[in-house]
Amino acid sequence: NTVPLSKITRSTVEHTELVQMLAKVHAHLLLDLDGPTPILLHNHQNTQYVGSIKVGTPPQNMVSIFDTGSGTFWVPSKACKAEGCRERAPFDNTKSSTFAEDPHKDRFSIKYGSGAVRGKVVIDDIQVGGLDLKQARIGVVTSEQGGAFVDAAFSGLVGMAFPQLARAGMTPVFDQMMDAKLMKHNRFTFFMSQSEQAKSGIWFDQVPKSLFKGELHKHPVKDQRYWSVNLLDIKVGGKSTGVCPKGCLAAVDSGTSLLTAPTNIAKTVLSHINGLGSLSMLEGGASQLECVKMSTAPRITFVVEAESSDGAKYSVDYDLNPSEYMLVEGQDCGRPGLSALDVPPPNGPVAILGDMFMSKFTSVFDRDNKAVYIARADQSSNKDILFSDKETDALLEQASQVDVDDWTEISSVVTSDVPDHDLFREIEIN
Repeated sequence: NTVPLSKITRSTVEHTELVQMLAKVHAHLLLDLDGPTPILLHNHQNTQYVGSIKVGTPPQNMVSIFDTGSGTFWVPSKACKAEGCRERAPFDNTKSSTFAEDPHKDRFSIKYGSGAVRGKVVIDDIQVGGLDLKQARIGVVTSEQGGAFVDAAFSGLVGMAFPQLARAGMTPVFDQMMDAKLMKHNRFTFFMSQSEQAKSGIWFDQVPKSLFKGELHKHPVKDQRYWSVNLLDIKVGGKSTGVCPKGCLAAVDSGTSLLTAPTNIAKTVLSHINGLGSLSMLEGGASQLECVKMSTAPRITFVVEAESSDGAKYSVDYDLNPSEYMLVEGQDCGRPGLSALDVPPPNGPVAILGDMFMSKFTSVFDRDNKAVYIARADQSSNKDILFSDKETDALLEQASQVDVDDWTEISSVVTSDVPDHDLFREIEIN
């Protein structure tokens, strides 16, 4: 029998990445090394990027958002009766031989930009990025509030912010990976595709060069809760809006679909975008332009303070063109993907650069250097060769319509032995 062969043409960068990946696999086989592997993310309509994390023994796959805007890892419990908890199979502790109740009986309640959850802390094994994390304290949600959970592409949330945002004595998953001391560099990289058909993912330790173009700019973290950098200005059509005369905090947040800013900043920027639209107020105080002609809309620019290798400060302009920040609503008619969100102290005020920003700019979150490194994403290179495990592809596929989300943590309450009905009352924000 004859088997036809065909030659696959790869660029120099793709060939180098393939050789590096094969060399790493070869070293693992020879030396029996264990290290983190990339997490495949599935792009749902450019609004949610979800991946798999495994909980319990035997492992149960939990499709989750990996969220740099919060610090707590939680999954829906089988005891949760909310509609959103039933969208995907919840975590069933009765099927895990390594499950244990938390001896402290800690409970938690967290309010996000798109909803709220409450639940309790439990102990079980988790698997993430090819690593086994034993007897981790994790959250199981017993109640959900908010329509964003219904028809969502995910069931759990993996907080990847700093430990200050972790609740009820839980440790962020990435901190547990750091504790395993299997990474040379304690950092992770998000690449978000701009096409649902293309691969997205999270890489730990190494930063594949095929994920970005040009130079990675270092932006020191200004507040170790979110991954917050120093926003110097927001330009519209190349002109300053003057919204941050003394600098503002801006969080690079994988858990928020679009862009947000404190109300005073959002109103000013939106009023500069185009005089053809009328400014309106939405429920909850979010402001937006009703309709802007995309053919004449200006670009917007986030001016972020950066730091060179010798410690010198400089500014970097990150441009978004109309097609990159507008939500199409008709022929040549769009709405800016910027809304008002007032995060109260101590976590705020803070602007949020969500998936709309991160899909254009690859972001490296570096705990060793307490910085976010940002460069233009390379959307054209082949990412398939960077993934060796296709197991979760079918698991992540879902065709349902997905709404835009904001999983930035706004406030939280941690309690012990507090009745469920009291938890949300304590964190209401009027």
